[in-house]
Amino acid sequence: MSRRRKRKIGKGKRNRIILLIFLTFLFTSLTIKSGLVPKLFAKPLQNENKNNTSDDKSTSTNSEKIEKEERENKFKELIEKSALSINKKQIEIDRDLLNSKAVFIMDPETGEEIYSLEKDTVHFPASLTKIANAIVAIENEPSSENLYVMGEELVDRMIMDDASMAGFFAGETLCFNDLLYGTMLPSGGEAAVALSEMASGSEANHVNRMNELVEKLNLKQTHFANTSGLHDIANYTTAKEMAEIFRYSLKNPEFRELITASSYTTSNTEEHPEGIYLCYSLLNYQYENSIENAEFLGGKTGFTEEANFCLASLAKVLDKEYIIVTLDAKDNEYTGHPHFDDQHYILNKLKEASLSD
Repeated sequence: MSRRRKRKIGKGKRNRIILLIFLTFLFTSLTIKSGLVPKLFAKPLQNENKNNTSDDKSTSTNSEKIEKEERENKFKELIEKSALSINKKQIEIDRDLLNSKAVFIMDPETGEEIYSLEKDTVHFPASLTKIANAIVAIENEPSSENLYVMGEELVDRMIMDDASMAGFFAGETLCFNDLLYGTMLPSGGEAAVALSEMASGSEANHVNRMNELVEKLNLKQTHFANTSGLHDIANYTTAKEMAEIFRYSLKNPEFRELITASSYTTSNTEEHPEGIYLCYSLLNYQYENSIENAEFLGGKTGFTEEANFCLASLAKVLDKEYIIVTLDAKDNEYTGHPHFDDQHYILNKLKEASLSD
């Protein structure tokens, strides 16, 4: 064979070898990118990592440890935030078992809706009006030196209107807290109007401030016409918007202390030398109908013939707080307090949903 032919054959062989090497390299690259390389081929990379210096290993280990701790802390935060929270799909409430026409359950921390029934339907709030009265009074609280003398005309008017009363007498000299707690615990009509006059100069001025609060919260279906909650066609709200007012109010420490108080004794006066002992009916009901790991912390009741029974409460279930508003509950003829029965039922359902998470 000639040298020329040998060189030609050798050159072709080299070209085939080069082509084979190229194709092998190309195949290997593609399999690595697609994740198809067997674990066996990954071992050299692991071994290469093992050959790093001890300083590099220490730095890498510390970095991974910090990242792991950060992930764990973030996870814990998410768990804590979502712990025992309930969404609308998780809580099962049988509407046929409710006496109330409107219900709204809210997370007071986030404002999230938990459950609702006819939440945007307008209803009369009755004495839930006093929630707005109280927070506006607190925000405009007069000097502690200021005192209020209960007027005879006011007491007579409230009696004529069949308002619930705190028990203050005409001519009795009272401080701001006497009127504040007299408004909220026994739902005293005379205390509510007197509170508004003490804080704003007149009931009309106070009502204007209450409606300014409504505008501030951007509530479109709420309007107040008085401070006592006595029936007035222009005094109305919805379950959702009343919950918004309640949530806003609870952010004020003085209001929260007020709404969660089980009792209060008014100042000693000539008419009441030992003061008047005021207590809250919702908490009395709770003592008779307790639920383990679930309780009412406080709230406000309401009733008129037109509004029926209403209740806005702050409840706690397994260390998680909820705002519950129920409106327009007709007397169920069995217990005489259908609003309490509804919220007791809801409290049980919140507990069931929490435990099923």
